Amino acid sequence: PKATKRNMVATMSGRMVLLTVILAALTTAVTSLTHSGYLVDMFCWEKPGHLAIDGSRLADAPQEHTMHCLRDPPQCRRGGYGVLRSGPGAGSNFELAYTFDAEGNRLALALVDSSPTIDNVTVTVTGTARSDGVMAVESLADDNAGAAARTGGNCDAAANVPAGFDCVVNLPGNKMRLAWTLPNTTGGESTVQVTGPGAWVGFGLGSEMAGSPIAVGFSSGSGGARVYRLSGNVAPADGSCADPCPLKNPGMTFNATSGEMSVYATVLDTTKQPLGFIYAAGSGWKAYHASRGLAQVNLVSGGVDRVRSLLFDRHQLHGTLMIATWMAVIPSASLVARLGKSITVGSRVLPGLIPTPHWFYAHLALHLAGAVLFVYGVHLALTEFNSLPNVAHHHAAVGRVVIGLWCAQVALGLLRPNKPHPHKPSSPSPSSLSPPPSDSKRLGIIPSSWRPAFEMLHRALALVTIACGVTNCVTGSLRFDKLYPAEDNVMLKVTGGLAGTFGAVIVGYCGYVVALCFAPPPDKLAGDRDVEL
Repeated sequence: PKATKRNMVATMSGRMVLLTVILAALTTAVTSLTHSGYLVDMFCWEKPGHLAIDGSRLADAPQEHTMHCLRDPPQCRRGGYGVLRSGPGAGSNFELAYTFDAEGNRLALALVDSSPTIDNVTVTVTGTARSDGVMAVESLADDNAGAAARTGGNCDAAANVPAGFDCVVNLPGNKMRLAWTLPNTTGGESTVQVTGPGAWVGFGLGSEMAGSPIAVGFSSGSGGARVYRLSGNVAPADGSCADPCPLKNPGMTFNATSGEMSVYATVLDTTKQPLGFIYAAGSGWKAYHASRGLAQVNLVSGGVDRVRSLLFDRHQLHGTLMIATWMAVIPSASLVARLGKSITVGSRVLPGLIPTPHWFYAHLALHLAGAVLFVYGVHLALTEFNSLPNVAHHHAAVGRVVIGLWCAQVALGLLRPNKPHPHKPSSPSPSSLSPPPSDSKRLGIIPSSWRPAFEMLHRALALVTIACGVTNCVTGSLRFDKLYPAEDNVMLKVTGGLAGTFGAVIVGYCGYVVALCFAPPPDKLAGDRDVEL
C-alpha cells in the first residue's frame, strides 16, 4: 500500500509539472509574437493628421518617412518609437500596431544610428504585447539589411536595383534615384547612374557646383550625354572637362512613357569614401535646373551619410546675415543715436548718455556694417534663390519693401539738409542783436529750413524700416522651418532671443527716462550734449 501511495504521489506530481509546462507554453503563445511593419517615431505619428516633420504622410505613405527624420531631430529621438500595420481601410491605410517599451526604444535608436537606409524603413520586432498596446521588445531587426547584404550596398529593395547595377538609393524630395556598381577593386572604377524626371538630368562629383566634373544626359536636339566641368553657377562649356577628367564613358536613356531620363558615367577613382554627388534636373539643356541636391555616398559600403539640398547652406547664410542686420546691427545704430541725444521734458532737459560726437561715429559705423551685411544678403537672395518653386508666401514681397525703404534711408542720409549756421555781420549793429541764421543749401538746392522735416521723416522711416526688417526675419525663419522641417531651426531661436533682448533694453531705457523725470532737478545741468554734426 505504501508503494502504491508513493506511485500515486509521483504520478500527480508529474501531471502538475506537465500542466505547468502546458500553461506556460499557452501563455507564451498568446503574448509573445513577431511583427513586421514600418518603423515610426511617436513624435511624428502623434502630429495632426500623422504628418511627419519631413512632410511624409505616415497613415497613407509611411515608406516616404526618411531615416534622417527618424534619427536626427532631438524631439523624434526623445519621443520613442513604434511599428505600423495595415489599417482597416482599403489600399494603403496604416495604423499604429505597437509602441515600444524602454528596451525597444533603445534598440530602435541603435538601429537608426547604424542603418544606412534612406527611407522605406521596415523592421521586424519580436516581443511580448501588453493590453495597453505597448510591446516589451526582445529583438528588433532592420528588414533592409538583407537587401543590403545581397547587393553589397544600401538598397531600398533588391527588386528596385536597375539591371546591371548593384545598389540604388532614393534621393528624397527630388523624385530622383542614384544607382551604382560596386568598385571592382579598392579604389577601382564604378559606374554611377542618376534617374529622374526632366528633359535633362545630370550628376557630378563634389559638394559645390564650381569646379565639379558633371555628366549630363539630355533629350533636346538629337539627344545624348556629355561630361563637363562647371566653372560656377553658369552653363558649362563644351569640352570643359579635359583630361584627366574623373568621369568617362557617359551615356543616357530616356523613358518616354514615364518621362524619366537616366544618365550614367564611369567614376574612375573611388579611393576616397564617401564621395560627394551633386545632382540636378531641368526642362531643357542648357537651361537652369528645376531641382537639385547633394548626397554623400559610400560606394563601397553603400552608406548614404547626408542628403540635403544645396540651397540649405545659402538659405542659412542669407538668414544669418539678415537677422544680424535687422535684429542686431541696425537696431543698435538707432539705439546709440537715441542714447546720445538729450530729451526735453517740459522745462527740463535730460542729457544723453553718450557724449557727442562719439554717439554719431558709433551710429555711422554700425550703419556701415549693417549695409555690408544687408547688401551681401540681398545679393544671395537675387542670385541663388531664383529657382525656388513658386510657393505662396510673402517673405519675398516684404523683402522688396525692405530694400526700397533701406535705399530711401540711404538717400535721405546723402541729401540731408545742412544745419543752419549763425550769421556773422562785419560790424555789430543794434538792429542785429539776434541775427537770422544763414541758409547753406545742400548740393546748392536743398535749403537748411527743410532740416526739421528731414529729421522727422528720417526717424519715422527708420522705425518703419526696422519693423519691416524684423518682420521679414521672423517670416524668413518660419519659411526656413517649412523648407527644412527635419533641421534644428537655430535661426528661429536666435530671432526670438534677439527680440527679447532688445525689448528688455527698450523697457529699461523707458524706465530710466521715467526715473529722471521724477528725480529732483540738479542745481546745474551737465550741458546739452545734443550737438549735431
